[in-house]
Amino acid sequence: MAAVAALLAVRLMAPQLAPEPLLPSPTSGVSPPAGDPNQVVRGRLLLATDDGLFRVDVDIGAVRAVALGGLAPGAIDRRLVRQHDTVIVVRDRAAHALPASLDRPMVRLGRASFAVPSTRADRMWLVDQAPDPDRWFTVREVRLDGTPTSPARTLPLGRIPRAGVPGGLLISALGKAGGLLVWEPVTGRTRLLAPSGASFLAARNAVVAWSAGGRLHLTDARSGQDQIVAALPGTAGFDAVGAFSPDGAMLAVITVPAAFAASALVLVDLRRGSVRRVEGAEGALSGGCDPCLSWSPAGDDLFFARVGPSFGLGAYRLGAPRATMLPFEVPGVSPPSLLAL
Repeated sequence: MAAVAALLAVRLMAPQLAPEPLLPSPTSGVSPPAGDPNQVVRGRLLLATDDGLFRVDVDIGAVRAVALGGLAPGAIDRRLVRQHDTVIVVRDRAAHALPASLDRPMVRLGRASFAVPSTRADRMWLVDQAPDPDRWFTVREVRLDGTPTSPARTLPLGRIPRAGVPGGLLISALGKAGGLLVWEPVTGRTRLLAPSGASFLAARNAVVAWSAGGRLHLTDARSGQDQIVAALPGTAGFDAVGAFSPDGAMLAVITVPAAFAASALVLVDLRRGSVRRVEGAEGALSGGCDPCLSWSPAGDDLFFARVGPSFGLGAYRLGAPRATMLPFEVPGVSPPSLLAL
C-alpha cells in the first residue's frame, strides 16, 4: 500500500500549516473540506481555444467570444496566465495584459512567446524564444502597464523558464545534468532545487510543486525544505499539472493512470494534512491545455478540462460529494485552456 512520507522538516508555508504535519495514508478516511455541496457552481471562465478567446458564464450557460480590441480576428496562443486581476494573452509574438473583468482595453506589454508570473503582484516575466532548434530564451520582467523593470537577459541553452520565485526565476534545465534550478537574474547564479527527471507542476510564492519517481514534492525555494506525497493506490504517480488554491492551502493535481485505469483529480490539503481523490472527475486532462486546472478567485470551486468522449469542462465545489460536468459545448477541436475569473 502506498503511504505518504513524513514531512522532512518544519512547515513549508507558515503560518497556515501546523508544525510538522504528517500526511495520512491516502486510503484512510478523510473528511472533505468545509463547503456547501448543495450550492450551484457559479462564476466566469476564460477559455483559449482553436477558435479564439471565449467567456463562459457558468451559472447561465452562456458562451461568448471575447473581442481583442486592436487585434485582427484569429487564433491566440493557447497558454493563459493570470496575475491577480490581470490575464496575459499572447498573439503574434506579443504579450497583452487583459483585465480579468474584461471591461477595459488590453495593454501591450512587449515581445514574447509566453509569460510567467513574477512574485510581485504588479509584474510579469516575458519570455521570448528564438526560432532555432537549440531553444534559447530571453527573459525580462515588466510591470503590467508594459514598463520594463529589468534589462533582457538570455538564458543558457536548454533552460526553460517556469515560474517566478523569490529572488528570480524557476528554470527547467534539460539533459542528464539538468533538473529544476533557481536562477538569479542579477548575478546569473543558479542553485539546484530538484534533480534531473523532475517535472514542474505549479508554484506559489516560494513553494514549488514537482513530481519524480511517482511522488509529489512540495519544496521551499528559499530553504530547500521538502514535503513528499506518495502516489495514490491505483495510479502511477503525478502528472505535470497542478494548481494551488488562492490562499495556498490546497493543491489540485492530476494523477498518471495505471494500467486499465483513468487519470484522477487529487486534492492535497496542506492545512488538514490530507490527500484525497475527487470522485466524478475521471477524464480530467493533463495535456493539450495550459492551464488545465483553475481555482475560482474565492477558492471554493475548482474547474478542469476533461475528455469523454469530446472535450469539455468539469467543476468541483469544495465539500461536494463529487465533481460535475458542465453542460457547455466548448468551441474548437482541441482541449481548452481555462482560467476562472
